[in-house]
Formats: sequence, structure tokens, C-alpha cells
Amino acid sequence: MLEIWERVRAALATSWENTVSFFGDIWDGFVGYFTNVWNTAIDEIAKGINFVRGLFDDSFDSVAANTAIDDQSAQGDADGRKEEMQRKNQRDKDRDANINKIDQDKQKAIKEIQDRERALTDDAGQNAGDDIEVRLKKLEEMKKRLADQIAKANAEAEGRGTPEGAKKPEFNPFAAGQALQGATKIAAAGTFNAAAVQGLQGNTTDEYLSRTAAAVEETAKNMKQPNIPLFR
Repeated sequence: MLEIWERVRAALATSWENTVSFFGDIWDGFVGYFTNVWNTAIDEIAKGINFVRGLFDDSFDSVAANTAIDDQSAQGDADGRKEEMQRKNQRDKDRDANINKIDQDKQKAIKEIQDRERALTDDAGQNAGDDIEVRLKKLEEMKKRLADQIAKANAEAEGRGTPEGAKKPEFNPFAAGQALQGATKIAAAGTFNAAAVQGLQGNTTDEYLSRTAAAVEETAKNMKQPNIPLFR
């Protein structure tokens, strides 16, 4: 999201620089046009005055005076166009420099955002991996405790003997734990998925093993048929 905002912000800033430059060109053209119109009107009035003066003053050369006005007007127009072009070139130069800086700032900001996101992802992956190791270790401890309790219950049942024809019940208290461990190994072999890791971090297996261990102890205490072994 932050990366998208940086791109949008840079695009808006670039558009603004282009807009300012565009309207600057329009304004210079507008001012230049009306300046030329004004100067032309003034020159025509001056030449008219010179013509009238020449009619009443034989010593005054109106043609030479009007030629001088035309030369001065042409020089003024050339200087005005030159200044207008200089302003336009400077505006374009400033615009390009500003757009280049905007792009550099955008690339820098995006790199910082990507670096932060990469660091957060790496930290999350490391923490999730450490947590899985802790839970697997805890699972193994629970399995060992349950196995000890089952062995104890079976030993007590074997001591009381097994009636002829009786069949020992089949029971695998580690099925859930083995499934979790297998799923964890498969997930670890593939691409890291933070959501999948979070799904494996629940307390379902721990609660299942705890309830199973409690049930084994309770069954061993309240067994109604003392001659049937509890587990094989």
C-alpha cells in the first residue's frame, strides 16, 4: 500500500511540474503577443506624427524617422522573442530537474519500503520456525508421558491376567501427533507460508494428548473388568 502511494504521489508531482511549465509557456506567449500589438500601435502612431510633422517642417525627414522607428521595433521584437525563448528553456530545464528529483525520491522511498517489508517477513519466518521447533519438542514430551502412562496401565492389567478368548483393544494415541508432525515436515519442505504456520500453532494437539492421558489414568482407576488388559 505504501509503495502504491509513493508511485501515485510521484505521478501527481510530475503532472504538476508539467502543468506549471505548460501554463508558463502559454503566459509568455500571451504576454509576448499583446506586447507586440502594443508596440506596433505605438510605432504606427509615432510614424503618423512624423508624417504630419514632415508636411509642415521641410527640415524634418519623416521617412528617415519612420525607418528608424521600424528598425527599433524590429530589434525590440527580436529581443522579446529571444528573452521568451530563454525563459522557456530555463523553465524546461527546471522542470526536467524537478521531475528527475521526484523520480529519485520515489525510487528511494520504494526501496526503503521493500527493505522494511523484507526484514519483517524474514523476522516472522524465523519466529514461526522457532515456535514450531518448540511445539514439536513439547509434542514429543507429551507423547513420552502418554506412552509411560499407557505402559503402566497395561502392566497393571497384565498383572491381573487376560480371560480366554479376550481380545486386546487397538488404540493409537499418537495418530494426531504423527499427523501434525508429518504436515509440519511437508510444509517446511515447501515455500514458507506464514498463514499455514499460524494454523499449525494451535493448541488442538496439546489438548488432545492431555485429555487422552487423563482418560487413561481415569480408565485404569475405574476399570470394571480387572482381567482385561487396557492397551496392547
